[in-house]
Amino acid sequence: MADRNGYIGRAPSDSSVIIARQTNQPTGVTTTFVFNSGYDVGYLDVYVNGSKLVNALDYTATDTQNISLTTAAVSGDVVEFVAYKAFNLTNVVSSTPGDLTVNGSVTASGNVTATSFIGDGSSLTGIANTNNLRTNFLEVSGISTLSGGLTVAGVSTFTGNSNFTGNVVLDANLDLQDGDKILLGTGDDLEIYHSGSHSFIVDSGTGDLYIRASAGYVQDVANANQSWLQFNSGAGVEAHFAGNKKLETTTSGITVTGDVTATSFTGNVDTSSSWTLGANGSSDYTFTGPGLIGAENDPTLYLIRGQTYKFVNNMGAHGFRIQSTPNGSTGTQYNDGITNNDVTNGTLTWDVQFDAPDTLYYQCTAHPSMGGIIYIGSESREIPEVSKSTSYTLITSDTGKFVNITSGNITVPSGTFSPGALVTIYNNKGSTMSITASGTTLRKAGTSNTGTCTVAERGTASILCVGSNEFVVAGNIT
Repeated sequence: MADRNGYIGRAPSDSSVIIARQTNQPTGVTTTFVFNSGYDVGYLDVYVNGSKLVNALDYTATDTQNISLTTAAVSGDVVEFVAYKAFNLTNVVSSTPGDLTVNGSVTASGNVTATSFIGDGSSLTGIANTNNLRTNFLEVSGISTLSGGLTVAGVSTFTGNSNFTGNVVLDANLDLQDGDKILLGTGDDLEIYHSGSHSFIVDSGTGDLYIRASAGYVQDVANANQSWLQFNSGAGVEAHFAGNKKLETTTSGITVTGDVTATSFTGNVDTSSSWTLGANGSSDYTFTGPGLIGAENDPTLYLIRGQTYKFVNNMGAHGFRIQSTPNGSTGTQYNDGITNNDVTNGTLTWDVQFDAPDTLYYQCTAHPSMGGIIYIGSESREIPEVSKSTSYTLITSDTGKFVNITSGNITVPSGTFSPGALVTIYNNKGSTMSITASGTTLRKAGTSNTGTCTVAERGTASILCVGSNEFVVAGNIT
């Protein structure tokens, strides 16, 4: 008993924790004592003369302040009360390694520092801020303001507002359910969400919505990502149908592949025909456009006065000239109504004037063999007249005209007309006249007869070139 300072049972000094205690020495018979520091019910030990009393059997302590003894203490007795209760800690220092176990509550007015905390922290309250927080479970029901980094390895559920003043970096997906929105802007001006049926980008704020990229596509995911729209950096915008380009913006306007249907057109409508030039080596031009598919070499062109035509040369060579000099060499430019004559890389535009001659020529400025004939007619389809009062030998420019002859005869020469050329003759005299051949073959239509044709008085005859130096003559002939 000497080593326990006279205590029978557990002594107050057995605990490694400083506890609240009180000692009373009654001067008479006393059964009720007041514990000035207060106690937590169930966390109070009572000793009389060193012997520990049994709770509820030797004493009762049920109101956190008063203690009643079953057997009264008398003068000369020593009564000790030891409370294991919630109390304030200024410093807890233990020189003995091991755990510190507190069975009640701990209220700390200073800092609590540890290498780690164990437990789910579900009952922690009043935590204002911390530099580092690591936990397996974090539930936030109010507003959380995080000014540093937040690293989340598991699933995080936010039921209130969360404010982040730093960057938020996601190494996985941001998974929003139907109807949940990404709200951007101070007034939530921009919304991105999926309704369950459709996806929306809604800009309801002030200003415009900009989508910026060096190039871009709008694609049909249901059809192998075929492009609906294609945006080309520094170039045009393309609209596609079923993967095929139908419309493209260009420096001069738009280019449409296919038909354009409208209930009406307002403003200037460009009805010009356009051909893209090609080359068969250095011997021939080819044309791809209205009436030509690029298979013909140096084809004859037929243009109409008052119409506009475009010739696109993207070859960077074979300067394309319109000239009044027949083919075989670079001749005299014809520039009336023409922009960009001799074009090698660009577009020659020709507004055919009403006073344009009947026959002109296109010619490569670098290669004599590249060239062809251009016949110019009138949209009114009136046949131009060539008046002659003496015998006359036909020339190339008579193509598409009628020769009104009042005296003499007509000669058809060789090497002058190409297949398809047509000349009409009107015998404007009171006697017959002759159409004779010079190095050519004249066939009377509907027969196998060849040779000179006789045109009746006031009669007409059509002379059609059907081959090289071969003609068919029809009309009032014998």
